[in-house]
Amino acid sequence: MPNTNNKIEGTFTDLKKNLNNHSGLTIDHRRLFIIAYFLMRQKVPTN
Repeated sequence: MPNTNNKIEGTFTDLKKNLNNHSGLTIDHRRLFIIAYFLMRQKVPTN
């Protein structure tokens, strides 16, 4: 386990930048954007 939280802070900073670039999104579309953002960053195990 890492002893800092830099990785998660960087993730949220990147998310906020992306949301600011798409500032015209409705609340529902913002929720979908955030869900899709984290799904795309998820690591998929390979066989």
